[in-house]
Amino acid sequence: MSGTEMEVELYIYDLSQGMAQMMSMPLLGFHLEAIYHTAIVYNGVEFYFGGGGIDQSRPGGTHLGPPMRKVKLGKTEVDPCTFNEWIRAMGSSEYRGDTYALLTHNCNNFSEDAAQFLVQKSIPAEILDMPKKVLGTPFGKIIEQQFGSIKITPGQF
Repeated sequence: MSGTEMEVELYIYDLSQGMAQMMSMPLLGFHLEAIYHTAIVYNGVEFYFGGGGIDQSRPGGTHLGPPMRKVKLGKTEVDPCTFNEWIRAMGSSEYRGDTYALLTHNCNNFSEDAAQFLVQKSIPAEILDMPKKVLGTPFGKIIEQQFGSIKITPGQF
């Protein structure tokens, strides 16, 4: 740990580019703000998990463009060396590309674990609960049958 505190932010993106807001009520029976993709921004770097494993970019510099929302999670005293060690360890075990599952083990799970490691806080519950809520609907069952086992290739998310 260093004596310097660094800000930790959650970047929230909408993979549906607005379609979730328009189509969720007729398809799911409830309003869904977005199909969430999240990333952790720490020490001037955006970290996220996808089909290629843990990746990084400049904040807002992924193919998704600017985030729809940024949430300040707090400050951390975890130094960059310690965090990079954590990233390497998680990237070779829990968050390898072959462990990515669109509905059950995705970027939001990674963001939750990184937030817990850095600031001992959770990301918003509506993000973590979204897959379970969607899969609990009749349309969600169809999605699960069609896409439940889909693995994303590197570069897709």
